[in-house]
Amino acid sequence: MRNITKMLIFLALISIKMSYAQGLDLETLIAGIRYYDSLIETYAGEATKIDIAHDSKLPPGVIVDRRVVAFVARHGENFFIHCIDDGSTKGWTEICLGLGSKVTIIPRRRDTLYIKNDICLTAISSWCDPLSWYTAPWGYNRYVELPLWKYIKEKNLRIIKKEKIPIWDGYSDAIIWPGQKLRIASGTGGRKNRREIMCYVIGIGRKRDRYFKHAWIAPEIGFRVLRSESKTPVRNGYIGQVMLIHYKKHKYQGKTILFPDRVRVDVVYLTEEGKFDGYKYKATMDFSKIKVNVNVSKYFDLRNWIPVDAVVMDANSKQPIPAKEIFKWGSEKP
Repeated sequence: MRNITKMLIFLALISIKMSYAQGLDLETLIAGIRYYDSLIETYAGEATKIDIAHDSKLPPGVIVDRRVVAFVARHGENFFIHCIDDGSTKGWTEICLGLGSKVTIIPRRRDTLYIKNDICLTAISSWCDPLSWYTAPWGYNRYVELPLWKYIKEKNLRIIKKEKIPIWDGYSDAIIWPGQKLRIASGTGGRKNRREIMCYVIGIGRKRDRYFKHAWIAPEIGFRVLRSESKTPVRNGYIGQVMLIHYKKHKYQGKTILFPDRVRVDVVYLTEEGKFDGYKYKATMDFSKIKVNVNVSKYFDLRNWIPVDAVVMDANSKQPIPAKEIFKWGSEKP
């Protein structure tokens, strides 16, 4: 890795500052986030999402539960997803090569549809990029939100405070809104006496404001985001969102890498006074089967997914493209 000596000095300075309780400034916080982000080069494995949309604004009895299972892989800005089961369709695949080039493969009863598009990752599939949850903690579409360190700089976020919060156990609900009560999830009781960890809270606004975004970053565990909260004004009130992340330790070349293991997002309705006014939905993402820094090259070789005699439809021009042209196009991507 480049400039190892300077990075070791940087880490030593952080250790000294933390030891003497001097605290970290915003630039040091950003540098720490970028360094630990750089340790994760690739990943591959199975991801699962469980949506529970018990929307209190819908008529009684309207409950939407959905389970999605996908195989995912990533290398830099290249992203691969193969849908194992999303409750209605199976077997479709998206391969993103960079930020603006995507091939979608859709099996049909009599044939397979191949589509080239310039828009990478829809909101439907982008949930399954584990890295997006802490690089863009207020929205899981990583191609819409900036990486966190860039977001901090470009949106002029600031350090609001330091505080200790419990490390999420992977199951418990987040209760933060006035008037909100604990929901008991069947078979998954949260553990008591969870260890607390010191965090830097970065963001904009305050909870009593009409709009705020806060994220809790823990230097002790590699400058990872442990939770985020936001409030957004809508008609007749607000939408409140809380995200919690549980991490799993991975060993790579003598280093310990913390990678998202389980993510929970709770979205609720709030009154104009900011009080709890009903649930909108809850989503839980499980990334426990994913492996970090493994060889993923086979997932981004289009020849493994598209027959040489296939015809690919360009979604923009509506014109067919020979598969050989697509192979060439793919090989030019980093």
